[in-house]
Amino acid sequence: MTFNNQSNNLKQNKMKSTILTLALMATFAFSHSQNAYETSMNKGLEMLHVSDNYETAYNCSNYFERIADANKKEWLPLYYAAYTSMASGFYETDADKKDALYQRGLTYIEKANAIQGDESEILALEAYIKLMYIANDAMKRAPSQTGE
Repeated sequence: MTFNNQSNNLKQNKMKSTILTLALMATFAFSHSQNAYETSMNKGLEMLHVSDNYETAYNCSNYFERIADANKKEWLPLYYAAYTSMASGFYETDADKKDALYQRGLTYIEKANAIQGDESEILALEAYIKLMYIANDAMKRAPSQTGE
């Protein structure tokens, strides 16, 4: 009987060890995927802080778009893609290109709203981009867009 008890204890210890190993592997995999997302976001924010012209702002927008494509359930990369699209419009001088950039930003806002529509940051940025769109051709757009 002693041998059977030792055998059962050995099996139980092996099972506990296996379960613990699987739990640790799952935890590591989850934390690694979170860290990759956070690392990418931090790199994008660093790019944003040093963007001081059209090209760097536009590249930053593309970078956040790629993060959003890789993390379909996250709204924050879409928010920053919209923000940097709007920032690209600040640096652009051609009115038609500005409109395209603002519309691009609103497209990102729509996607972010689909994921997390109750975020005040998304709503505020949407209003800001729409204001910039109106201001790009205020004489023509303001009466129809603002209710005169």
